Amino acid sequence: MVLLGKRWIFFVGAVLGCLSFIAAIAPISGSEGRPGHDPMLANNLGFLFPPLVGLWAGWVRRSWRWAMAGSIIGFAIGGRYYLLCGHNFLAVMMAFPCLLGGAACLALGIGERSWRDRIIARYGKGLVAGLVLGSVCIVVLNMLGLSWLPLMLLSPSAQENHWMMWQSGPVAMNLPSGFYLVLFVWASVLNALSPKP
Repeated sequence: MVLLGKRWIFFVGAVLGCLSFIAAIAPISGSEGRPGHDPMLANNLGFLFPPLVGLWAGWVRRSWRWAMAGSIIGFAIGGRYYLLCGHNFLAVMMAFPCLLGGAACLALGIGERSWRDRIIARYGKGLVAGLVLGSVCIVVLNMLGLSWLPLMLLSPSAQENHWMMWQSGPVAMNLPSGFYLVLFVWASVLNALSPKP
């Protein structure tokens, strides 16, 4: 296993989150109206961020098999997120990250003797990791949104909303993703893996 400090894990998570957001928003047209824009962005993020976390979990284990399994599990989590995703902002930003964060820690985590060890604890801690991801993202996005308040009060056009998301989104995904990856390591018990000789 690759032994990493919390600062490095936070940095990797922040980079993964930022890159995921940029890749998620890039294919969305600026002319897409807000009712369709935000769910499309959330769905794209669901198909990008969890597989990257799964690949990273495999890299930490120094296992191509785990990296492939992690990316497939991450893609399945994104698919489930896509099926659950609607126009309810709180559900998209809070409830689903909690549930799917729990699923990721359950599927990608380890136990002391077998995969089933501490399964309920891993799931519960994964819920906490997902809660932190969603809540910090909302707080940061709203804080950044205050700088766009005059424009938002004027009911921004689809292009203006898209531009605001391009400006605020990478930062809003950066910080919560860093926290999430640190908590993911804690919740999935990846830090209990012993290093290979």
